[in-house]
Amino acid sequence: IKEIKETSKSYKILVIDDGSKDNTYDLAKKAGSNYTIKNKKNLGLAQSFKKGLDECLRLKADMIVNIDADFQYNSKEIPKLIQPILDNKADVVLTDRNVLNLKHMPFGKRYGNIISTLVTRFVSGYPVKDAQSGFRAFSREAALRLNILSDYTYVQETIIQAVDKRLRIVQIPCEFRRREGRSRLIGSLPSYAKRAGLTI
Repeated sequence: IKEIKETSKSYKILVIDDGSKDNTYDLAKKAGSNYTIKNKKNLGLAQSFKKGLDECLRLKADMIVNIDADFQYNSKEIPKLIQPILDNKADVVLTDRNVLNLKHMPFGKRYGNIISTLVTRFVSGYPVKDAQSGFRAFSREAALRLNILSDYTYVQETIIQAVDKRLRIVQIPCEFRRREGRSRLIGSLPSYAKRAGLTI
């Protein structure tokens, strides 16, 4: 939140606390989030993302940027993420972490990301470079047309839907920092591959 506020004072910040037990809701409000939602129980990434999109639309957002809260993405890159939408060249902006060359990403996860991207590319027919990156921007029109059905992950589904609905997609490179701690979304790679595969 601090880094986003340093990037621009005009951005409105919505935090989704997905039923956590670590006081995220109160800490987010204290840190200066403009809006904070707390799920009574853990709904998972996809449904929390959907809830966030719906709330942003209700709040009449012009553009929506999704960013994970684990500080791996550099929120100071938000201006370059939204520029293609401002220039009317994109409805959806995806980021590319250049996973193949991410030495700090564990080997299994790195190649799991690459395989999942290849599958998403094959299914969607779109030459996506990084299907799993969660740092994305959406125009209001794009957000209105996306309908998240998965209860696990939204990243591949939104790309497939965007292509199917003929939304304009732009891809840009982004910084991806070393993670402190382990991922809670991907407890095991085979489990993630199975559930993400079912979503695709």
